[in-house]
Amino acid sequence: MLTWWYSGFEPVMEKVLLHHIWVLLPGFPLAMWNRDAFEAVGNHFGCFQHISDDTLKCIDKRVGWILVEIDMAQGLFEKLDIEWRGFIYVQTVDYWGIPFRCSNCKRVGHLW
Repeated sequence: MLTWWYSGFEPVMEKVLLHHIWVLLPGFPLAMWNRDAFEAVGNHFGCFQHISDDTLKCIDKRVGWILVEIDMAQGLFEKLDIEWRGFIYVQTVDYWGIPFRCSNCKRVGHLW
């Protein structure tokens, strides 16, 4: 992860909370399988960055993959309610590439 350098910067002491994480959307509704829908869902988690090429090409419609910049201090969702055309879908969520972080100080790089 990259972060801004400043005078007095010490990487060991830096608390980096923004991370790029792949969000997996298993069973994402096929009627919503388009860039705009994936981008809207990604922005719900943080700042949408990218859709995987396989997802865009509909290679595997069992799961959609989006890359999102997430503030780890906010926590991670287990599921998400998506409203579309008057219906509510309960979307389960999984993550790939979550960094280990300390349960006390929330810093990445150590576990305690």
